[in-house]
Amino acid sequence: MIEWLAAKVSPLVIAAALALGAAALIYLGIARIDGMVDTARQEAIAARDAHWSAQIAEANAKVSAAAASLARLAMQKDAELAEADRKLQDKQTEMEASNAALPGGDGGGISRDRVRLLNQR
Repeated sequence: MIEWLAAKVSPLVIAAALALGAAALIYLGIARIDGMVDTARQEAIAARDAHWSAQIAEANAKVSAAAASLARLAMQKDAELAEADRKLQDKQTEMEASNAALPGGDGGGISRDRVRLLNQR
């Protein structure tokens, strides 16, 4: 009876073992494919991040260059304004000295010489 049972059950055990082995191989194949898909997704994300990081770095470099250019321009204009202010101060000092050198400063009015001095402005 055991031989009969062993003869009937053996093919079932072998078929079950083969089915279990096939299922294990299918599971490992699916896991491997999932791993490849995840790797490809991570690589695509990394490549896209690198692309946008490069774009951002390029834009930041352009902004920095523009800011430096504007800073140089501002310094140049500041120097020009300082020079113009210095010239005006020199001219005013010169006019005040010329006015003080004119006779009749206590006259209370504007003499012809003072009018000429003012017209030189």
